[in-house]
Amino acid sequence: MREPTAMLRTLTRVACALDDAGVEYALTGGCAVYARGGPPSDHDVDVLVRPESAADAVEAMRRMFGMRPVEPEESWLTKVYDGDWLVDVIYRPNENTVSNATLARAERLRVGPASMPVMPATYLLTDKILVLGPHRCDFAEPLQWARSLREQIDWAGVRRATSGSPYTEAFLWLCRRLDLVPAETTTQRSAVMSLDARSQYVAERLSRVLAQDPEIGELGVSVEADGDELRLVGVVSSHEQHAHLVRAASDHSEGHRIRDEIRVVATVDTSAEEDVS
Repeated sequence: MREPTAMLRTLTRVACALDDAGVEYALTGGCAVYARGGPPSDHDVDVLVRPESAADAVEAMRRMFGMRPVEPEESWLTKVYDGDWLVDVIYRPNENTVSNATLARAERLRVGPASMPVMPATYLLTDKILVLGPHRCDFAEPLQWARSLREQIDWAGVRRATSGSPYTEAFLWLCRRLDLVPAETTTQRSAVMSLDARSQYVAERLSRVLAQDPEIGELGVSVEADGDELRLVGVVSSHEQHAHLVRAASDHSEGHRIRDEIRVVATVDTSAEEDVS
């Protein structure tokens, strides 16, 4: 691992150059984790800027400290070298363009001798695990970040921002098994699961009630639990039956909202032959 003093020297130069030039930015990546109490980083110094500010940021660091710009192949960042220490100027991480709202989330913190805006722990972990995939599935460093910053992380927010990826789901499952997720978050998660289980119970009970009602028992109507709502789905043959069904559902909803998705389709009796005599 490279000396932390070298990292701090580069961080100080980056902060001085960008602050002096009036470029809005925020520290991210491993150095931001270090700024928030995590382990020292021997990775590049990563800063976020808006796309329109990237060139100004590079020029500010070149002009003040003689940093050497490098044109990368990637289209989501640009780079400068401070000696042998690389500074990544990032404006589109994980296909998400840096905006004013992104930078507004940063908090100015003391990082060694410098003071600079630092992205929150929730953003740092989210950004880190979004890159997990079939060709990049090393949990070691993100687990280290999660362990160091766990009290600062909005775990529910991380789940929402990374939902849909089996790799992030596996990582967050491992965090729970390792007790990295605070107890109150686990309790809240259990409460949500209990709500879902209760809603399913009420839906099944309401289905039985409706099935036993002599006026609607033969109708093709189902009850589906959806969070704190009960969805009534199906077809009835008259508005009177529809109204009776909705009233019965409301009477047995046990506080759940009723979402009425029933269609009224009038039936035509074709059994009687027309008398043409």
